[in-house]
Amino acid sequence: MNRGLKRKRDVDASHVEQANSLESPVGRQVLHDCYANVWTLRDYLLCRLPSSSRLRRKKIACLGRHVDQDLAHLLQTTLVCFAEPASETNPTVFKQFLAFSQGTDNASTCSWNLASSPTEAQSEIVDFVIWLLFKRATSQTPLPKHMLCHGFRRRFRQGDSSNTAIPGLYSLYANPYAEALKQPPWPQLLALLGQSGHKTMVDLLLDCSLFVTLEAGISNYIQIAGCPLSALDAAFSNTQADSTKPVRKGSEITLLRHRVFYGKPTLSARGHLQPGFKHIHVLNRCPYIRPYIQSSQDHASSDKSAQNEANTTHVLMYIFPRQFGLHNVFTSTVNCPQTSQRLQDYTLRDMSDLKLAKHRGPDAQLVKVPKRLRGAARQLVRRLQILHGRCSYSELLHHYCPTYLDRHEGCATEIDASFVPASYVSASNAGTNPVSNVSGSALKRPRKMHHRTWQSMALPPMAESLVELACPHSHVSAFCQGALARILPDEMWGDSDTRHHNKKTFLHNVDRFIKLRRFESMTLHQISQGLKMSEIAWLKQPGARDRPCQSETNKRLEIFLEFLYYVFDSLLMPLIKNNFYVTESNTHRNQVFYFRHDIWRLIAEPKMADLKRDMLEEVNAAQTCDLLASRQLGFSQMRLVPKGHKMRPIMNLQKRVANKASSKFLSPSINSTLRPLHAVLKYEKEINPSRLGSALPSIDRIRPLLADFKASLGATNHDLYFVKMDVRAAFDTIPQQAVVSLMGDILSRNRYEIRKHAEIKPGQQLPHGSHKTRALRRWHTSAHDAEDGESLANQLKQGIWANKTNTIFVENAFQKTYEATALLSLLAEHVQANLVKVGKKLYRQKTGIPQGSILSSLLCDYIYAELEQRQLAFLDSADCLLMRTVDDFVLITSAKSKALEFVKKMHRGIPQYGVEINQEKTLVNFEMTINGSRIASISDDAMFPYCGVLIDCKTLELAKDQSRNKGIALENTLTVDLCRYPGQNFQRKVLGAFIIQSGPMFFDTHFNSTKRVLASLREAMVLTCRKMCAYLRCLPKPQRPGSSIIIR
Repeated sequence: MNRGLKRKRDVDASHVEQANSLESPVGRQVLHDCYANVWTLRDYLLCRLPSSSRLRRKKIACLGRHVDQDLAHLLQTTLVCFAEPASETNPTVFKQFLAFSQGTDNASTCSWNLASSPTEAQSEIVDFVIWLLFKRATSQTPLPKHMLCHGFRRRFRQGDSSNTAIPGLYSLYANPYAEALKQPPWPQLLALLGQSGHKTMVDLLLDCSLFVTLEAGISNYIQIAGCPLSALDAAFSNTQADSTKPVRKGSEITLLRHRVFYGKPTLSARGHLQPGFKHIHVLNRCPYIRPYIQSSQDHASSDKSAQNEANTTHVLMYIFPRQFGLHNVFTSTVNCPQTSQRLQDYTLRDMSDLKLAKHRGPDAQLVKVPKRLRGAARQLVRRLQILHGRCSYSELLHHYCPTYLDRHEGCATEIDASFVPASYVSASNAGTNPVSNVSGSALKRPRKMHHRTWQSMALPPMAESLVELACPHSHVSAFCQGALARILPDEMWGDSDTRHHNKKTFLHNVDRFIKLRRFESMTLHQISQGLKMSEIAWLKQPGARDRPCQSETNKRLEIFLEFLYYVFDSLLMPLIKNNFYVTESNTHRNQVFYFRHDIWRLIAEPKMADLKRDMLEEVNAAQTCDLLASRQLGFSQMRLVPKGHKMRPIMNLQKRVANKASSKFLSPSINSTLRPLHAVLKYEKEINPSRLGSALPSIDRIRPLLADFKASLGATNHDLYFVKMDVRAAFDTIPQQAVVSLMGDILSRNRYEIRKHAEIKPGQQLPHGSHKTRALRRWHTSAHDAEDGESLANQLKQGIWANKTNTIFVENAFQKTYEATALLSLLAEHVQANLVKVGKKLYRQKTGIPQGSILSSLLCDYIYAELEQRQLAFLDSADCLLMRTVDDFVLITSAKSKALEFVKKMHRGIPQYGVEINQEKTLVNFEMTINGSRIASISDDAMFPYCGVLIDCKTLELAKDQSRNKGIALENTLTVDLCRYPGQNFQRKVLGAFIIQSGPMFFDTHFNSTKRVLASLREAMVLTCRKMCAYLRCLPKPQRPGSSIIIR
């Protein structure tokens, strides 16, 4: 044997597994974005062991080759994450541990006397870490944000009962992670570390986050220690603690365009519309009042001048809040208890925030105005106030957005907004009470009025849809551009050529903003592109040089971005919302429609009157306060959406309303309060799916059902008969008492335990993508039997979670037990006492169940499953396949008699379940008449449509139904992302469009023929190419990707 050459070692599979853990999408994308260091447990321990521990280093490095497979698996798959590199143990912490292990508060009297066995030592270490975390907690955060502290609470009195060995704490519910860290193989790992193992284990559990692999799924992890990953912000988690306060860039500030939707108009005392801005807008609350001219009223004129100075300062603080140190979108943190939006709404600022008292005389003390805003900027803001007072918004609205009402005789009198500006009103005529609301005054032109009631005015005859009464986008854009051009002084955009260029660019951005689709928006960076600041005089500091330094340029940009954000957020969007009702349509996908409020009032009031008569009943005003105070649920709000020539009511149960105790804070929404009940119903659905009857959990479930039905028919060719029916207004007709009674039988447990957990997955990463995508975070609420005590890790081994890949599961500290009787009481309140606010009145929904509720679909499935069991039992045979998606039934049978009986029975109606079939939507594949009316049928060679899927009537093969997109412009089905990385967003959108069109059931060659699969593939690619071309047309030319990106 040649001893001069070393024997070549075999490649250790454990090292390959360890490398795979770090290079997985979870370790590479998600964890590296949140932590500066992501190591395997083996690497971490090797780094922490003393350099003199050569033997233990060798044991840890070689562990897993032959024995101790569990411990080896733990070392090579567990990920340890921390912000700072590993350092020596803090001596104070270890002294505290010694005192804790000896049961004394005096660390100086303790010796090195650790527990005799590794199991006891590991248990003491875990308990000590929990105790120390609670000791470090402050009054602001009494419950430490740490996975090991979940379920533990402080004991407030010495005599309080304690069910744990940790001093000063008690266990509200079991913490599975603390128990898991006390069980093998963790004690064996502690023994392997030797004498220094206690210090290393304390540092590991105290300062690091641990993620262990799950058996279920592929490359899934669950967090067992450290601050919950769901509570970390990936954008700032890697920054140092002493870094400056982060400032949002223009590309990170998105205009919250959804605020313009579903607005309510401003009404006068007589109920007439008032165009312009609302009376609470700062320009109306702080107007410029023309001073007295008469010399005999010098004192009154001085009061007016002081008032104007205060008003101008007030408006300055709204436009430039960052310069005054107020809450702003650039540096301030959003107050989540007060708003559910990503950015604060600054329509009304709190007076404590403004730090500005009411100014009622010449001696009122003004706040200090920054030096840069005292000169030209202040004069331009005063000019803005004056121009706003002179602007006649009603005339602009009638000029740019005319409707048939403007041509109607006497229609102009219905718009009570042709005001005489306050700046034109003489003080002598106004007396001692001058006009304070500039555009909100009740003054009118001295002309003859012929008032007509809204009931006497009728809509014009319409051809097909209500949306034809909406104003064209170009008209709305012209109105907004005209109004803003009249109230914003030209000097705000600069001088000479710069003024013309900036104003043109600004008005172009206004036009783009108006024409955006439903889910699109613009960032502050986009609206500032192309604007020149070098020659805008009011941005300059007094006495500044012609060639500014970098800090001066940055300051000018800071002020100008504040001004731009105010113009779009506080001028343009309120102007749209107060003059137009902005809504989507039920048939036009993402297209947005702008209705003038007077037109929308004519459209909506008759439908709302019908709803109040048929579905709602008014709540006594005297009982309103007591009723709301005694309820767990608040009230919902209803809006109407155009659907052809009809209107569809939509209830918003996701909106948070003001708290009962304080109007400044928001209460949880109705759907949030119902989430535990929703989780319980989903749990019952999983353990007993037969109670849902023929309901489809998803449309993908249709392929295995068709395959089983086809196999049951055998090789013999059978004529198949198809029937599709839709229940008319299903949610609005379901009997309330029947739902509540049925749910009492559905809940099979006495007590349920509700848990919340977060699922964090890597963002969609393109093959050639150069930038990191933000991780996707989704919160889930799950329920299980309170008597089982099953941990989240065991729950994840079954059900839908077993198919997850590349996911990190993080359990929330929330865990609560609910009695079944309390849940049923909550359901009864929700179904039988659902309150709806219409205008200023409250109504109770007397029929049906709320449409916008997260429970609606499940309740509908359960009630119709009972209908199938009791009324359609004749279809429970091998020759019939009944499927249902909420209220859409489809029957496939080889017995024509059963198909006929099914149609007749359903069309007669089933009153006890509120079922009334919409005959216009009934479809069959054979000839049939009911009550002398012929039922619509398809041709012999056509495929049968159902919920976006086409079914072959002979072979049961599947294809995508492309007819649903007919008549809809492809541009209106898109959501164009105009923010950063337009090329990669384009790729992501194109791939997403293809994935939507190419479901696995369409390409299954075991079920579909090769010809059918190729046809489906061709249709998917053709539609994707058409959407790609439409997307390219919607992109601005500078942002259109090159050919190299398109052909990838």
